[in-house]
Amino acid sequence: MQKTWNTRIDEMDLESVPFANEVLRFQAKQELELHEDRIESVDLRRIVGTTNPKFQIERTWGDLKPVAGTLRKERESCYQPMERSRSVFSDLTEDPDFILSRKKKCSWTVLEINEELFVEVGLHRTVIARFFLHLNGLEPIVHGVNVRRATIRTERSDPTNGPDWSPKQSPHQRLMEKLRNLFR
Repeated sequence: MQKTWNTRIDEMDLESVPFANEVLRFQAKQELELHEDRIESVDLRRIVGTTNPKFQIERTWGDLKPVAGTLRKERESCYQPMERSRSVFSDLTEDPDFILSRKKKCSWTVLEINEELFVEVGLHRTVIARFFLHLNGLEPIVHGVNVRRATIRTERSDPTNGPDWSPKQSPHQRLMEKLRNLFR
């Protein structure tokens, strides 16, 4: 007998979701040095952010959950926090195994930076998977995800050769430094 999964994450009450108010941070990818890749199981509780530049404004998990009526297309023109959430949500309802299987996941990459995980590719899948697994009382672990180790560039470069990639600088500060160096 095949297990029936509850896929109605769009109708979940965020008050009942303990991680709904956790903020996902943005990490600029150009500040990183990328290292080796490996296929692993990922505990979604370790996800603290994304490198997706569309999400530079920090949002919570709850902010990114598909809105009610998404699956039934009741709100064709409603605001979706993520542009492809409807298609990924539809994939989930048709085949929850894309989250549950142990097979290698295509187009799903997580960066590991100092023990923290940032979604590089597959933020939609990650958000939907976390809510789906919670809704069904399962551990928030996805198997077969590409995990790439990365480190934050901390060396200060010579001002004549490029910007300071120190994590203490904001993106605005780095841009201003780069502009100053151009006009020297």
